[in-house]
Amino acid sequence: MLSRHKKGYKISIRASVLLVFALASLLTGIVAISLHYYFSEKLVLHTKAQQFKQTSQQIADHITRINQRADNTLSVMVHDTRLFSQSQGNYEIFRNLLIEVLSRHTDFYSLILGRANGDFLQVINLKGYANLPASLNIKDEYKWLVIKVSGEGEERRKSMLFLDSQLTVRKAEEQQTDFDPRTRIWFQDAESGVVTKSEPYMFNVYHVPGYTYSIKSDDTGDVLAVDIASSSLSAYLTEQQTKMQFLVSAEMYVYQGSGDIIASSRTQSHQHTFDDLSALIKLDDQKTGLANKRHQFGKMLDVHENGIEKYMFVVPLPLSGDMQADNDDFFTVLVAKEDVLAVIREKIRISILITSLCLLLLLPISWFFASSIVNPILKLVGENKKIQQREYKNVSTLSSSILEIHYLANSMVDMSRSIEKHENSQKALMESFVELIAQAIDDKSPYTAGHCERVPEIGIWLANAASDSTDPAFAEFAFKNEDEKREFRLAAWLHDCGKITTPEHIVDKGTKLETIYNRIHEIRTRFEVLLRDAKINYYEKLLENPTYRETLQQQLDAETDKLHADFAFIATCNVGSEFMDDEQLARLKDVACIKWHRHFDATLGLSPLEEMRFADLKGQPLPVEETLLSDKPSDLITHHKAVEYDANLGIKMSVPEYKYNLGELYNLQIRSGTLTAEDRFKINEHVISTIRMLNNVPFPEELARVPRYASTHHETLKGTGYPRKLSADDLSIPERVLVLADIFEALTAADRPYKKAKPLSVAIDILAKMVDDDHIDRDVFKLFLSSGIYLEYAKRYLSPEQIDNVDIAKYL
Repeated sequence: MLSRHKKGYKISIRASVLLVFALASLLTGIVAISLHYYFSEKLVLHTKAQQFKQTSQQIADHITRINQRADNTLSVMVHDTRLFSQSQGNYEIFRNLLIEVLSRHTDFYSLILGRANGDFLQVINLKGYANLPASLNIKDEYKWLVIKVSGEGEERRKSMLFLDSQLTVRKAEEQQTDFDPRTRIWFQDAESGVVTKSEPYMFNVYHVPGYTYSIKSDDTGDVLAVDIASSSLSAYLTEQQTKMQFLVSAEMYVYQGSGDIIASSRTQSHQHTFDDLSALIKLDDQKTGLANKRHQFGKMLDVHENGIEKYMFVVPLPLSGDMQADNDDFFTVLVAKEDVLAVIREKIRISILITSLCLLLLLPISWFFASSIVNPILKLVGENKKIQQREYKNVSTLSSSILEIHYLANSMVDMSRSIEKHENSQKALMESFVELIAQAIDDKSPYTAGHCERVPEIGIWLANAASDSTDPAFAEFAFKNEDEKREFRLAAWLHDCGKITTPEHIVDKGTKLETIYNRIHEIRTRFEVLLRDAKINYYEKLLENPTYRETLQQQLDAETDKLHADFAFIATCNVGSEFMDDEQLARLKDVACIKWHRHFDATLGLSPLEEMRFADLKGQPLPVEETLLSDKPSDLITHHKAVEYDANLGIKMSVPEYKYNLGELYNLQIRSGTLTAEDRFKINEHVISTIRMLNNVPFPEELARVPRYASTHHETLKGTGYPRKLSADDLSIPERVLVLADIFEALTAADRPYKKAKPLSVAIDILAKMVDDDHIDRDVFKLFLSSGIYLEYAKRYLSPEQIDNVDIAKYL
């Protein structure tokens, strides 16, 4: 049973199994039950805190909207000269204008016009959000209350008109008054050019609590003001509370740093006072109020009230825009702990009970039936599974005193290290070959050098950001291990491996007439011939009619100018940097019809394949009249074999009739860019080559998606891409990432022959348009901006001239 070893005594498996199992079962049970309760409670508290934060943001947005409406309304109305006219005949216009504004903004309690001479006009919305007490006995037909104060001394009168919805006077009252708006705080605090927000107070009429927003006229010194009743915000708080299931005891408050309660989800008779709320948290001696504990904002704080455990949540509500106020507002939620945890406590109790019963039943059963070898073998099986899953770094020697397990565990660790070393060498070999292929493709053309290297940089950064993102759009995506990251990285490096089959003169086609060389030189030679013909014709006619020298010279100059203009036009068309409209195409056809004479045999000095293409010119009598530009049968190059694709590949690309069309007029008539439909297909065909090449590679299981990832970067969300015309439902997050990476690199690359590199802001704007067109995934695009990857890439790979300011806010 015992054996002496240089590292101490080892006991047999049979002697150790029962003791180890008993201790392990007990410890596992305790840890599992404790962790279950601990993490469940943390999860609920985190969820509720997030819910309260969202509610606070909604309330802040609600307050912001009220502030902005009041600010905007007053800022516009203060410039309305009708309101500040001193004409008595304008009273009804003033009144109706105020009523019209209140009708648009039902959360406004009243609108006030206070004159610099002490006159006063106020319109109150009796059916708004103020929730006037029923004790005021305001009749149902009363919609508006118009209060007017004017006069001096004993002649100063206040009139009150109750109007219905049709602005018909239903009741009129008049009485003597000494009320002067100039003594009111909102009048005294009003400033020109900016809206001022007062502290909460009781309004003069009906004693409704609320705020007043005011602004002073520059010209007259009159003050325009809006009253907002606090009850409108209280109603909004009540509405938010009803959305919170199970939190029946929750109380919501909005208060100022000064300690005044602004709004509450409870009625006034049932709500806590500010002092009640403050007493629940220990305060600093130097300050009063909940606002002094800033380090506790946004947390679920444990408090006790009358022996009841509760949670308190406090966050500040920001003031919006240029609005002026003396104190910040704060949002507070007070809720019973029992309500917060009630959802999970019953489930936790049941879980604890079942777990405890299972453990208690398992101990005696295992004690009786367990074999002395079961547990050690199971542990070794676990280590063996790590090797099977290639988690070599996690394989470790078991901490066991059993002699046999000791030897076996050490052997297993040594084996895992050897396998890991061999596998790493194989991975390095594969990745070196992948990078070698990518480098070969980049080196193939000086105009795409670095593309296969830069696209993986963007793709890997963005894919890692998506994997780590907490955005709901990426909730179902994450790299589970290093193998998945490696799978994506290899796919990114191989995304253009099919370009190794694309002819270089197509990849590098910088002008419309470019093949192995730029054929504009042939056309320029024809213009040279035409110019010489014109000069010869001039001298022949001059010899016949010397007296017409001036006329003939004018004709020659005009013809020379036209030839130069026509060639310049064709050369411009050849560049392909601008879109060609119908007028330009018509002119191109006219120039193409210009005749010239060829005196030499076009079938001489040809290769055997060219002789077949030019067979129709064999034996042609010379000289022959030809057009300046032409599309000849010899320009049509057929496919050397039928282009067919295996149905399993899902290829949905239309194959053009010809492999190439070298027609001069056909190429010059390309409206945009330099590629014909045949050229475009030949370039797009590189994706098909990528699919074929990678499908023939025996990738291991952990790299099985490399061919798929590498071949979908030209697909779109709306199904218009190639080669498979996949839609949004077919494209995973890694595939959408590579779509954006490939396009962004192409837009900003400075080594393309057919376009200039785009500035950073232009490239981002083009991406945004492609997002709107369902070409690029919107969430991936937003992550690309918000993560700062676009700027990090620009600083590393773009020239300083390309890096300009990008306002990403308008895209997020």
